[in-house]
Amino acid sequence: MNPGLLIPQLIGSVESWLAPIVSAVAGTIRLAALSTSTLVAQSEPYVSAAFGKRDYHNQTNLHPLGMVVLLTMIGLTFFVKRRWAWLPLFLLVCSVPTAQRVIIATIDFNLVRILIVASAARIFLFNEYRGIKVTRVDKLVIAWALSGVATYSLLRGTTGAFIYQTGVAADMLGTYIVLRVWIRDWSDVDRIARVAAILAMVLSAFFLYENLTRRNLFSIFGGVPAITPERGGRLRCQGPFVHPILAGVFWVGLLPLIASLWFRKPGKPILAIGGVLACMIITVATSSSTPVMGVAAAMLGAGMWIFRYQLGLIRWSIAGLLLCLHMVMEKPVWHLISRVSAVGGSTGHHRYSLINNCITRWDEWFVLGVRSTAHWGHFQFDLANQYVKEAVRGGILGITLFSLTIVLTFGLYGKQWRKVKRHGYRRMQTWGIGVGLFAHCLMFISSSISHSQQNMLVWFLLIAIPVSLRQWGALKQAPRPAQVVLAASEDEAEDATLGGASA
Repeated sequence: MNPGLLIPQLIGSVESWLAPIVSAVAGTIRLAALSTSTLVAQSEPYVSAAFGKRDYHNQTNLHPLGMVVLLTMIGLTFFVKRRWAWLPLFLLVCSVPTAQRVIIATIDFNLVRILIVASAARIFLFNEYRGIKVTRVDKLVIAWALSGVATYSLLRGTTGAFIYQTGVAADMLGTYIVLRVWIRDWSDVDRIARVAAILAMVLSAFFLYENLTRRNLFSIFGGVPAITPERGGRLRCQGPFVHPILAGVFWVGLLPLIASLWFRKPGKPILAIGGVLACMIITVATSSSTPVMGVAAAMLGAGMWIFRYQLGLIRWSIAGLLLCLHMVMEKPVWHLISRVSAVGGSTGHHRYSLINNCITRWDEWFVLGVRSTAHWGHFQFDLANQYVKEAVRGGILGITLFSLTIVLTFGLYGKQWRKVKRHGYRRMQTWGIGVGLFAHCLMFISSSISHSQQNMLVWFLLIAIPVSLRQWGALKQAPRPAQVVLAASEDEAEDATLGGASA
């Protein structure tokens, strides 16, 4: 059977009882019967929608299937045990675009935001917040979110700006808090890794279908193009995510955590292999340089395991090398970004211009940020850099709090790795999650996730894990077989040797 005809047949079977709702969707899907040239011409509105020219803000957009998914996820949130309470949130962000929303008192409540509210209600109703101690990283995350509200509102001076940024801060803090409360020990991390691998394998099938047929099945919900856009002769698949780049960033951030399942004993590495392959399929399908470079960063981070006792020296050496290059190059050292392209058609020069303008025009954003960067040059309103976005939206306070959060989180991973270094699987898992954070930090040079609740879920997951594990003293070592104990003793001997050499 021709796969391109599958969706029209399914639509036709339910059209009799959902005709008013699916008529627009059915019309879009029937574009498959048109010639290729006509198909591309009629797809322009959907391509434009993906880049923000058309959005779903300030209007209710709720598909019946989206409502069913939301109600199911809310039910699961309240009825599953605490160790699985995070699962509905992951299922929702991987299945329904954030364009699905309802307007309540002029405030946008997309489905992810509604589920976060339900999750917070569960936490308070079940008293699951008891025992949580506020750490330095917790305080930094809270200060980072609230400072964004203050600077954004003061700079614009409107009630609408305050409401909008308060919603953004609520999404940030809500996502972080539910993960912070629900992640208690290593068994929780294991469950998240296994579920992430399974979700990656399932979603990769949708990305393959989109790549083969140029049709995004998630477009029935709105917010993503029905006809997959093309750049440089390559289709840029995105599934349920806001943008192809962010789809790749999401799964590259989880890739090292999934890969760490390889070291889990006893057990078969099926999930590790399948999950890693699925993440790679999604990355390739997005045809975006940022996720590809993220994969390269993850591989580099994994390879640095060999030099784990010399990381301090390596970091300072890289900083010194960049300083020397900056002094001898005709252009700033960050101009190297413009020369990096893993996929044809990449906008490396735009990224360079954005960073260069941010540095040279620091006086514009230093205090409270700047209203707009459109006057910086061509397409400079597109803040495709998380660090630049934090600076121009939050001023020096915003970028400082954001940077300190990253630094302290890396410090926690370093402490946690040393704490579990006698447990082979746990230390590789800790290293893998830290590599995911490292890959994210590099991908931030050419991507911004502040407007994507889907990507914020992974970002705050990587921050919440070491904070929770450190507080709950979360190393729970199960009895290990003799061969695992032997392997652990060999690792201890290796660590002692390397440690003595480095000392």
